[in-house]
Amino acid sequence: MSTFADPQGNFKLLVLSPDSVSVWDVRECESVGELRHGTRESPSRVLDVEWAASDRAVLAHSDGCVRVTGLSLATSTSAVAEYRLERPARCLPLLPNKARANLQALLHHQPWRRGDGGEEGYSLEFTSEDGFSRPEELRMVNEQVGLLLSEEVRAALESEGLDTARRGLIVARYE
Repeated sequence: MSTFADPQGNFKLLVLSPDSVSVWDVRECESVGELRHGTRESPSRVLDVEWAASDRAVLAHSDGCVRVTGLSLATSTSAVAEYRLERPARCLPLLPNKARANLQALLHHQPWRRGDGGEEGYSLEFTSEDGFSRPEELRMVNEQVGLLLSEEVRAALESEGLDTARRGLIVARYE
């Protein structure tokens, strides 16, 4: 299956083949970008393609995701949880939007907690009581906190003597 971009002198051809999707510049007779199925970049099969704009392609994948990509087909938006990464990625923007916003609020304004043993203090061990509704979301948040914050930074954020301005400066580095 193939389809042309809008007729504004763009002459790009979007081609879906059994093992890949590619974008061709018809005027120059050269490939602009290609995405192969079943790779780390695209773990699911592309079922259909269409133009969203003259420089954006829409790809419908077998995993139910609809991804919008540029002409190079190199970047897209997708659910990271679907990828089977060898090790977790260290990046807060990979969290779902609500979970990331909740985590940022909790890092800036940590609640005072009472531990199981009766001890009180700040803690970066988040639970479902902190507003993370899904267990997978909570696991990803705790994983990101563990990956992003060194022991030194974690100890500083959990200390009682840290004022709001310093806490904000420390947390801002990780947003």
